[in-house]
Amino acid sequence: MVCWRSEERRYAARTCALVQQTDTLHLPVPEGVHTVAFMNIRRVTIRGWLEDRVKGQIWYYRLPVVLMLLWFLNGYMTEWHYESIFYGMNLGFHEAGHAAFMWSGNRMLTIAGGTIFELAIPLLAGAYLLVRQRDPFGATVCTFWFGTALVGSGIYAADALDQALPLVSPFGPVDAGSHDWTSMLMRVGKLSRAEEIGGSMQAAGKVMMVASIAAGSGILWLMARPRASSTPTALWDSAEEARLAAHLRGEKVRREHDERRRKRMTEEDRLREFLDS
Repeated sequence: MVCWRSEERRYAARTCALVQQTDTLHLPVPEGVHTVAFMNIRRVTIRGWLEDRVKGQIWYYRLPVVLMLLWFLNGYMTEWHYESIFYGMNLGFHEAGHAAFMWSGNRMLTIAGGTIFELAIPLLAGAYLLVRQRDPFGATVCTFWFGTALVGSGIYAADALDQALPLVSPFGPVDAGSHDWTSMLMRVGKLSRAEEIGGSMQAAGKVMMVASIAAGSGILWLMARPRASSTPTALWDSAEEARLAAHLRGEKVRREHDERRRKRMTEEDRLREFLDS
């Protein structure tokens, strides 16, 4: 849920109410008012939301993290099987996933559990940092972590036919049936497309890594830039709101005047008909 500052929330609600009233009453709205209102609401819900969470945080403490992620990204882009510090974490959670789902009694779920854990843990960690810890920068690091997990899973999936990768199996001997993706793709009849599926996963993971670095850099920029005044006028165009309110009041007055005029004309017409009769 978006947590706005109270004065911004009241300002947003007031402008939204004005625009809604014009729509409900079918009143003409001045040109550009809907656009201005939408842009103001967007700034409060996205930019203001982020600024609230990065307020008081020091950007240059986190800059080395972005530089380190850039270094890792270069490795993933240039090497086929690059192993960063995330590799050991992904492998550990992968094997933990097999152990967690082993108790389900379903062999296919146990096999898939490794990949499920490997991909789900970074997402859960990122959601926790974003929602509970109010740390959007930490969430972008977890997004990068998720990208590395996608790349690793994609390499594993692409190897389903050749089975050339060395396998780790702490729960039993390593044999032809130990390859998770061979079993999973055979189950759904897609083993012949293993390289295509694995390549798509690797490409998606690299896109996630690039996006996470871009988002993290943007958050550092918000931390580093001088913070604007937190008053509503710093986020909202009060002149546009005043113009919309004045326009709405004028339209209401004009409508009420026309309605009273129609009523008076009706009564006069009835009186004239009565006298004529």
